[in-house]
Parts: sequence; C-alpha cells; structure tokens
Amino acid sequence: MITVTSVSGGQSSAYIAANYPSDYLIFSLVTIEDRKCTPTDKKLVQLISDKIGREFIATAEDDLILNTILDLEQYLGQPIQWLAGKPFEKLRKSSLPNINWRHCTELLKIKPMYDWWKNEIGEPVEMKIGFRAGEERRANNMLAKCDENGLRAYNKKPWQKPIFPMITDSIHRDKVVNFWKGKPVRFAAQNNCVGCFHRNPLVLRKM
Repeated sequence: MITVTSVSGGQSSAYIAANYPSDYLIFSLVTIEDRKCTPTDKKLVQLISDKIGREFIATAEDDLILNTILDLEQYLGQPIQWLAGKPFEKLRKSSLPNINWRHCTELLKIKPMYDWWKNEIGEPVEMKIGFRAGEERRANNMLAKCDENGLRAYNKKPWQKPIFPMITDSIHRDKVVNFWKGKPVRFAAQNNCVGCFHRNPLVLRKM
C-alpha cells in the first residue's frame, strides 16, 4: 500500500516525516485573500505561488509555517507536495467555523488532500498520523469512523488507512521536542490557523 504523511507545520507531523519515511509528503495550506496580510518577503510569496500553482496572497496560518515546510523539505531531502483549496473567504458557508460545524478543517485541509489523492493515486493509501503517545483517545475516535477494512472515507469514498507510529512506539511530546533541538527547521510557537476557535481566549488575545 502506498504511504502518505500529511505535514501540518508542527513538530509532531514533522517528526513522523523525519523518522517514518513515506512515499509522499503533503502539506495543505490554508489561504486567504486579504492583501493586508501578505508576507513582506516578495521572494517567499512568489515561491509559495509556484508551489501551489496559483497566486498566493496570504495564509490564515502563522507565516512562519511557510518557512517550516520549506526548511523541512531541505532537511529531509524529499519534496513536499503543497496543496491549497479555496481561500477561506470563498467557503460560502452561512456561519463562521465553530465547535459544532468545523467546515474549515473539512474544506481547507481534508478536501485538498482528498482531491490530490483522487487525481494522483486513486487507490487506498496508508496515512501516517502525528498523534503522540498519550493521545490514544484522538486516535480511537478516528479509528471509530473507519470501515471494516480500517479505511476512512470522504464523500463516501474510502481512501486512507490511518496509522499512528508515535503511539505504537510510545513517543511522547518531550522526545519530539528534543529531537528538533538544534535542527535547521523553524517552527511557529502555535500551529493551525491564527484566530482558531479551538484556542484558549488568552492565547488568542496574545496573538
């Protein structure tokens, strides 16, 4: 079975990419169209535009994550496939993402990965997930949504078999953090989108 690792820009998924080789590495970038948020580095903006195959204006994530993925490509010596769905402003939903309706994750992260898989592979893949030891509940929740063959579906199409190498090998957060010390890969202090409703209000206020 073809293996895929989705890197998010965080240390855990990067650890998976570095220590558990896959046939493909993919990164799903959340984009926005607010030009006031465009990074000041014009070369970086052009490079990201080339990576995603369209004009890159800005991201809803920490700009540093752009450098994380570029650094990780160089460190691993393996290309990462950059993916991007519709910009956040074009989700055309009747409400902002909330705890009951996480359409942002589905449409801005999962759908671009599924579309890439459908066009490039088209058969079930083994997807390495960056849950660490101690996050068994998250893993079990994901597995509970799989079919009898251990496959998750999108649009009723089974496409990925999730596995959790760090849980299997008892890799906790401290080992992940220590692994990246002194390595030439930059990481943002906070992962995921700036302003995410999952963040603690104090963290949002600081950001």
